[in-house]
Amino acid sequence: MSDILNLIRKVGESEKARQSIIVFIKENQRNIKLYIHGGLSKVFWIRPQEEGFYEVILQNNKIKNISKVDDDAPEIYDFLENRRKINMVLCRSVSDSDWLAIPENYESAEQIGIVGAQIVSRCDNCSYFDHVVCSITDDHTLVFFEIDYTYTNDIIEEMRIKFLEARENFNKNIEMQLSPLHQEALTLAAAEIEYLIEEREAERKKVAAERRIEMRRTVEGRIRLSLEETGAKLNSFVVRRNLIDVSWNSESGINYHSVLQAQDLNVVSAGLCLAGGDKAFDLTSLVGVVHEGERTRQVHRY
Repeated sequence: MSDILNLIRKVGESEKARQSIIVFIKENQRNIKLYIHGGLSKVFWIRPQEEGFYEVILQNNKIKNISKVDDDAPEIYDFLENRRKINMVLCRSVSDSDWLAIPENYESAEQIGIVGAQIVSRCDNCSYFDHVVCSITDDHTLVFFEIDYTYTNDIIEEMRIKFLEARENFNKNIEMQLSPLHQEALTLAAAEIEYLIEEREAERKKVAAERRIEMRRTVEGRIRLSLEETGAKLNSFVVRRNLIDVSWNSESGINYHSVLQAQDLNVVSAGLCLAGGDKAFDLTSLVGVVHEGERTRQVHRY
């Protein structure tokens, strides 16, 4: 009974008290939930002229005044700093300052009621794949707080992969009441991510090809390339006029010494029994035979 009486008393006090509250209101938002004195909440109907931060004055449990607050005002920072936070990864811009984003950590996001792709507001001067810290308002609107610069390029690459996984669950995102505009944005973002990944893969292949061309100009480079193609590893080599004595490890870690011709890396002495057929192999084919022999336990070294 005493708890009920205390609750009634708090309601009465809140109705008489004057209270100033900072809120963030979306352009198409028509109601807000405010926590009044005593920890009680109430939904108020509103008609904001534009999206942004507002100061709401409550008195007698009613909105007495609502006025726009500049984004750079110190009370806005205090408001955002005191909200719960979540890390999001920006995927695609859907307006001047709103971005479609996915949670950096799905498990922690679900624990606070953030599921699937979300719109993050006030992302001025942001770019694709930025990791941002968002403040969560009482009505679960995500508002940009700051960029998280602790994430490295490697982590950003991991997030590209995560975004592809999110794209595969596109139908699930639609079920989460995404507007048609946001559905279209997610589709476009997926296409752009795919293009970026293809672009990165093409660049990787270009760099790899240039590296191979450069390595073929040296004896050591040609040896390394031949061994890399088969999964073996170079330990050392010594050039003796037109011959090369090469020490290398197979995939299983067994060490071999082979003598090769310097000009074309054809085998002079394999370093294991090939029944007199050493000269039928170059270094790449020799390693292939060794790996097969190790698997079938038919390798005999000397």
